[in-house]
Amino acid sequence: MAELKPKKSADRLFFIDVTRSISILLMLEGHFIVMWLEQQFKDKDEWAYSIFASIRGNTAPLFLTITGVVFMYLLERKGSDIYNSERVKKGLIRVGTLLGWAYLVQINYRTIAKNTGTWAEEWMAFTKEFHYNPFTYFTHLVGDRFYTFHILHCIAIGLLLTLGIYVFAHFIKKMHYVPHFLVGATLTCIFMKPVILQYYDTHTQLPYLPDMFNNFFGGEHSVFGVFPFCAYVLGGAFIGSLIARGFDATTKHGLRNLLIAAISLIVIPVLFSLSCDAVLSHFMDKPIRFFRLMDSSFMRFSLALVLVMCVILATRNKTTINKTLLAVGQNTLPIFILHLLVLYGAVSGFGLDTIITSVNTQDLEPYRQPWITIAFAVVFIGIFVVFASRIDALTEFYRKFCNALFLHPKSKSPLTSLKAMSGMLVLGFVVYQLISRI
Repeated sequence: MAELKPKKSADRLFFIDVTRSISILLMLEGHFIVMWLEQQFKDKDEWAYSIFASIRGNTAPLFLTITGVVFMYLLERKGSDIYNSERVKKGLIRVGTLLGWAYLVQINYRTIAKNTGTWAEEWMAFTKEFHYNPFTYFTHLVGDRFYTFHILHCIAIGLLLTLGIYVFAHFIKKMHYVPHFLVGATLTCIFMKPVILQYYDTHTQLPYLPDMFNNFFGGEHSVFGVFPFCAYVLGGAFIGSLIARGFDATTKHGLRNLLIAAISLIVIPVLFSLSCDAVLSHFMDKPIRFFRLMDSSFMRFSLALVLVMCVILATRNKTTINKTLLAVGQNTLPIFILHLLVLYGAVSGFGLDTIITSVNTQDLEPYRQPWITIAFAVVFIGIFVVFASRIDALTEFYRKFCNALFLHPKSKSPLTSLKAMSGMLVLGFVVYQLISRI
């Protein structure tokens, strides 16, 4: 396989791309196995599946942490005026792009087709409901699951919070306090997790918030809520800020500090919870659950730091790295979107989950044994690795095709791809409706 020697300006991000590759590949492996493996083998009392479930549970925190590291490092590396900063503009575009894709991939042709009647019925519904509330008719078409708050939303909100802290520090002329503000925001998100969960134990939603925004915090359609998952992005941004300010995580001194931080994130919350449990029992019904929920967030962030340290140790003396592995880490968004299309039938409504639910269970049972599932998972991951290695050629073809359709042949903005994708979705839905009515 080809190897790539990183440029000196990017040496410090060398280990981060490798960590991103590991996290996205673990995500692919976890999602495929959970979907394909027969239900009877998903027993957490079995040591093998228990280890798998534990690794899978820490994949998202790892990916969110590394995302925050990269974003903040690039934001602070040049230290230019925010009003003329190209990184701030790119950061805002990145947030908009992530939110755009987050909602686009939740459009489902099959759901829309099921919720639509004849053309006359739809026109009557449109004229009545749209005039009263535009969201009512839109929700009628796309369904409630369109507003699900998943990991792309979480990353976008986490990056937006990071940008907000950075701009706020610049506005009050306290840029040297940016890491402190990030730590404060991280701890706030972690401490708010048990508070929000306890609230949702007795309430269905937060008051005065529409369902769309209520999903940001909890509820039926909240997968990666702001509390605590944005804490991982903000915590990663704290590390990225330190690296941009001169902290070298690849030295023995840097690794020692990371190890101390990882251990502290486990030990201090446990000691704190033990000492305060008796006091808090007078103020809340479930103090033990409160701290157990909080400890899990610290634990996951600590494990993310440990894995980052392992990657640093494995790569710090290397002058070259596998080009394909690096490409996987640099193209996590296209990989994530494609895996949604393939596994969950995003947009089209036809994916691997559709096959599993529509085919007779007994017919698939021989192919859903543990070892066969692992073999299929390896093939599945291999396909995405090949996709990442050919991403440049595929991206160029995609941009030329979309730009030609929308008369922007020279534009390379990410928003151009979003406009093109939106137009293709509308065109695809019209074609889908025509075919389904034949």
